[in-house]
Amino acid sequence: MDEPIPTAPDASPHPDGLARGERLLAEYRPALRVYARRVSVWATLSAAMFFVGASWFGVLSPLAWLLGFPLAMLAFVFAFGDLQEWRLRRGDRWLLTDRRLIFRNPDEPEGEGIALNRVAGLRVGPWGLTLRLSDGTALNMSYLPDRRGVRDSILEARDHNQGAPHD
Repeated sequence: MDEPIPTAPDASPHPDGLARGERLLAEYRPALRVYARRVSVWATLSAAMFFVGASWFGVLSPLAWLLGFPLAMLAFVFAFGDLQEWRLRRGDRWLLTDRRLIFRNPDEPEGEGIALNRVAGLRVGPWGLTLRLSDGTALNMSYLPDRRGVRDSILEARDHNQGAPHD
């Protein structure tokens, strides 16, 4: 599920605990392909460092070069705990409503969500988004496939929400 899930404006009560009258605008989930791209980039950099080190010590055997990349990738994944990172993040769900941004993960306690008027800014990164809140807090939305689209949707909902009365 790489794309936002639009819902009807008159959506009935949602199982995710939306308030009466609150509308679900979109749902965002991390994508394995974005995570895999991140691991590939860092593993390639690790392999390049391995190759430079191997060349420095005179190991120019084709076998060393063929084994070097997979070994460097495995070393990167295990040394930096990236496999655990995906296991933690794969269940993330970000629900964008007309009032707030709600984070859900089966392994973490549920919160009330973030009122859209508290979102001071969003920065698009190579693997996700960083939300800046008005109190200075920063939150990460990791491994999103359409980071710019998600940013634009959140900003549009925030700007539309400014000054709107609620229940």
